Amino acid sequence: MRQAFSQGTFNLFSIWCFLPAFWGSDVSQTWVGWASTLLALLSCAFIPIPILLYFYGERIRLASKHAQHKY
Repeated sequence: MRQAFSQGTFNLFSIWCFLPAFWGSDVSQTWVGWASTLLALLSCAFIPIPILLYFYGERIRLASKHAQHKY
């Protein structure tokens, strides 16, 4: 389950990262060009989060006093 969630999140962030590149002329003729750049940069900044959670998630859960420790 963890791998499926992790892969799905990675795919979602990857799609949203490159989506502004395909908007084309619709965005370039409006005043929101800076907003598209901001959205793209923000999306690129979130790409490493699923990868970091995959590698450090267990350590984070073990450090939490609210998580259920079943292992």
